[in-house]
Amino acid sequence: MLWQITGSKVTCLVACATDPRCISCFLDGQSYCSGHSLIYRPSSTLQDSQGLWYYELNDAASKLGCVAVPGETGYCVKLNVTKLAWSDQETACESDNMRLASLTTDNRVTFVQNYLIGIGHTSATTLGAQLISGTWIWKSGDTLSVTSPHWGPGEPTTGPDENCLMMAYATGYRLNDGMCWVQLSFLCDLTFLAN
Repeated sequence: MLWQITGSKVTCLVACATDPRCISCFLDGQSYCSGHSLIYRPSSTLQDSQGLWYYELNDAASKLGCVAVPGETGYCVKLNVTKLAWSDQETACESDNMRLASLTTDNRVTFVQNYLIGIGHTSATTLGAQLISGTWIWKSGDTLSVTSPHWGPGEPTTGPDENCLMMAYATGYRLNDGMCWVQLSFLCDLTFLAN
């Protein structure tokens, strides 16, 4: 065993992901997490009888309930189809130890567009950027250019109260500015392994 800490599933996997020696970890029902430099592959009966959960880093995204974005080490997204307004979306993402998604690379935007289309999602979806003092700012702190090729036709319009970012279903999930109070499905993200 490399170390032992207390915390949630996310805390456990993040601790393992940030320790270059850690390959796997166990989490018990008391929230005790232990990191290991070996792959154990315990039987499911051991897990069930002892109340242990076993994780390997290679499947960390699926264990966290999100979809890994290829080409983005340790980054995943999770679609929530419950329709909520912006402030409630933030709270919902935070309750999963995530944040509203910051699609700061072309790769992330393209992946999410294809993912939403591929799963047959048919609703506008909120992302984690807001218009603040004339600048679009992602939850990560990065900025989004108004000249980005990912905006939908004629967007952003910056109409009255259109201060939150969404992907519009009607345009193949191109970026669109929208009103923060509108209840939409939303995308959370998590970086669980620093580049």
